[in-house]
Amino acid sequence: MKNTNRLTIVILVLAFLALTDAWYLAETALNNTVPTCDIAGLNDCAAVAESSFAKVFGIPLGVYGSMFAAVIFMLTALALIFRDHFLYTSIFVLTGLAALGSIGLLFIQAVVLRAFCIYCLLFDGICFALFGVAYVLYKRTRKPVPLG
Repeated sequence: MKNTNRLTIVILVLAFLALTDAWYLAETALNNTVPTCDIAGLNDCAAVAESSFAKVFGIPLGVYGSMFAAVIFMLTALALIFRDHFLYTSIFVLTGLAALGSIGLLFIQAVVLRAFCIYCLLFDGICFALFGVAYVLYKRTRKPVPLG
């Protein structure tokens, strides 16, 4: 159970980091400003943030990312308390969906826009890390299925 607690805390920290990153992206989009980024080679935040791909149904992607990270944070906090397999499974499934979405968004940045936003890359990386840790946690907490 000790390893389970450690993995759950790692997910909690990663979800908090994802929430802060996505919150910043949501705030800049809702205030009609551009995220600041002055990192050499990754200074195309404006091109990404102002593209037609930055909103879905008129809502900035940062808002969706914030909601996702907040849900993962809450589910993980509950999993620390209740240690319920349904919570671990929910975290695993949701982070898997986020990782798939991140692949699509990375494709859009690399192939369609040919521009990268450091905050988007950070969020995508956190999503992949969340999925990896959630997978390990899911496997460790899965109950064996009785045969026959």
